[in-house]
Parts: sequence; structure tokens; C-alpha cells
Amino acid sequence: MQISGTEVLASIALVVSVASAFYAKRAVDAAIDANRVGLHQPRAEIFKAIFEYRTLFVDMDMHPTDEEMQDFYRKAILPAHLYLPTHFTQRMHELYARSRELYSLIEECEAGRSAESKWNYIHQLQDLGRIEVDKLIHDLASELDLGNT
Repeated sequence: MQISGTEVLASIALVVSVASAFYAKRAVDAAIDANRVGLHQPRAEIFKAIFEYRTLFVDMDMHPTDEEMQDFYRKAILPAHLYLPTHFTQRMHELYARSRELYSLIEECEAGRSAESKWNYIHQLQDLGRIEVDKLIHDLASELDLGNT
């Protein structure tokens, strides 16, 4: 049986197309891995900011300062709009807003404009930080799969 030139060219074209498909698949896999790694760093910075915010509520006798709350907003909430699902960004913003509200009530008490004890609000703020921020951290870690990065 004699093989014609056309059959040889068709066989070579088949081998080339199979090799091309294989390399295209590898390129897609590499791009997916690169995207995962690219998202890891900004998300890691957001996680770090959340953990820093949480430490403000652990074993403290006072409350976070306005500047510390603003740092949380700048370092975690703003970039979260780009790198995290919307429901996490909303939860973070709700935590921030409630923290600011309690902070304002504490300031009112410290300034003598309220008959309430500032410690009631400080304890609420501490509970918010310990319980709600812990839940957020747990949910973020559970939902966001960073793969092998």
C-alpha cells in the first residue's frame, strides 16, 4: 500500500493540530493560575486589614480611634469592591458603619452630652469586633478558594 503525498500532509496537519490543542489547553491553565495568583495578593492585603481591625477589639479597655476605623475603611473596604464578592463588601461596610455609630455614641458620653455609660457602647463595640468580624473572617476563608497560591 502506497501513501500519497496528500495523506502525509493530512497526517502532519493532524499531528500539528493535536499538538496545538494541547498547548492551547496548557496556556489556558497557566492563565487561570496566573489570575488566581494575581487575585491572591490584593485579597491577602484585605484579609490582613480585617485581622488588624479585629485586633482593635481584643483585650482592650478602650475603643478603636477614628483614625484606626478610617484605616480599616481605606485598607479593606475600598479595595474589597474590586477583589471580593459584593455581599462581603456590604458586610464589611455594615460593620464599619455600626462601628462608627457606636464610636459616635462613646464620644457623646465622653463629652458629657449623654447620661449613658460609655462602657455600654464600648462593650457593644467590642462584641461587634469580636463576634461579627470573626464571622466575616470565617465566611471569607470558607467561600474564597485561592487554590494552591
